[in-house]
Amino acid sequence: MWRTTLRFPLFDIDGNPTTVRTALDVVESYYAKENMKRSVPVVSPWLFHTRKGAGYYDMEKRQASGFKSVWQRSMTKALEETGLVERFTEHDLRAKVGSDVDSDIDAQKLLAHANAATTAKHYRRRGATVKPARGFSLME
Repeated sequence: MWRTTLRFPLFDIDGNPTTVRTALDVVESYYAKENMKRSVPVVSPWLFHTRKGAGYYDMEKRQASGFKSVWQRSMTKALEETGLVERFTEHDLRAKVGSDVDSDIDAQKLLAHANAATTAKHYRRRGATVKPARGFSLME
């Protein structure tokens, strides 16, 4: 079985927060506000967790019961409180990560695929950026 360890940097080489760090800040802020309402605070390493701080994935049953409900409530809240206009799935987040890097090889490494063709076929959704031919302009 092919196994790898993935690292998602929280800060770039200049010390600026990456989008992963920014997203984590938003989630951590939300849970901090929710915890202030509780008599016993919940501390959890999971992005989405149960009221007791446990993750939704049950290793024995190999399922994540309750996660779909949490995701749908979170998506509804995000649509109401942010500039989002279209729903997306948790799988779309993975595809966005694969599309945002510059090369197929970098995307393959980031997504831990053994084959670059799998990455290109399923996760490289954003097309290449091209420049117009010399002397051609799309502006009127």
